[in-house]
Amino acid sequence: MMPSLTKYKPKVRDEVLTWDFLSKFFISNHNLNPNRNISTPLNHALEDNINQVLQIMNKDAHQKGKIVDFKDLWYGYCRVNPLHGADYKLDLLITFCKHKGEEMTNPVRRHVYLHQTFGEVECIADPSTAYLNIVYKESNSPFTFSSLGQGRQSLEIIHFILPLAGKVPVFKRFIENYAEVCLKTKKMTQLYIAVFNSESDSSLIKSLISIVGQYQKRYAGADIEVIYADGTFNRARALDHGMSKLSEDSLLFFIDVNILFDRDVLLRICFITIKNIQVYYPIVFSQYNPSLISSISDSCDTKLTNIKSDHGYWRSMGYVMVSTYKRDLLSVGGLDTSIKGWGKRRRCSQYKVCWK
Repeated sequence: MMPSLTKYKPKVRDEVLTWDFLSKFFISNHNLNPNRNISTPLNHALEDNINQVLQIMNKDAHQKGKIVDFKDLWYGYCRVNPLHGADYKLDLLITFCKHKGEEMTNPVRRHVYLHQTFGEVECIADPSTAYLNIVYKESNSPFTFSSLGQGRQSLEIIHFILPLAGKVPVFKRFIENYAEVCLKTKKMTQLYIAVFNSESDSSLIKSLISIVGQYQKRYAGADIEVIYADGTFNRARALDHGMSKLSEDSLLFFIDVNILFDRDVLLRICFITIKNIQVYYPIVFSQYNPSLISSISDSCDTKLTNIKSDHGYWRSMGYVMVSTYKRDLLSVGGLDTSIKGWGKRRRCSQYKVCWK
């Protein structure tokens, strides 16, 4: 089909595709917060499209004796057509530079209408199903196939490191979830719980030891260890103390006590975390108070099949959980144990992590 902004014809009002507004900011009716900064992927897409427009305009620049240069994007609109691709309407500030005869530079505004088609379909192995070892033998298939975590050992031990300060009732929920996902199914995991001896209420530590002992007795051979540290609570020092017990080739997973997870997370940790190449930051879904959002007949469980904006929200920034190899963490300087308490946000530029 020829490039067009009207390939898709809505039949009813609800099928109309809305446009998002672009300027120095981004306004969209698809988000709970409609006014946001332009995301990095969208910035890259705009740069690529504008560069292609300039290449078209400057195709015969040498013969014409003038060249077009981009100055600024005044405003624009964009949308994604799920059948055909991305559409753009851009108001560009450009300059015509004449370099033959009498030199002249003339700034002008031009409206540009762009349609960016989708690329070819590419099949990627889902980490949650990669363990099925599916083999594609279709010789005439038009699709390309790339395997994530190819050649990795799916039976690698995942070392959970959990810093804990009080919160015994929440810990009971965590250990129940851990037992359901890891202990009952006998997954290759180990749990290290780091606590500080300076806990004001010694009964909290006794309760913790009692709970851990019950699960070690119920699941014979369950590898759960409580590690004690001196001084006041420090999350970074607790994590550092926990991983000090492990070798440099150990696969680590830092987690907090208020996090719930399923068995798919274990698969993603094994297949996405690659030594010397990349670490894995899971995206966290925060659920609203179930007593406020759920009726008697409505389930409070947030599953992949019923996640809605009414139930909670995906955290755009969550640095609590991370999966990495100990060797890789040490190679970028390790953890900053000088930060007291639970920690604070740090700019990404302060980390020397290389992504591939």
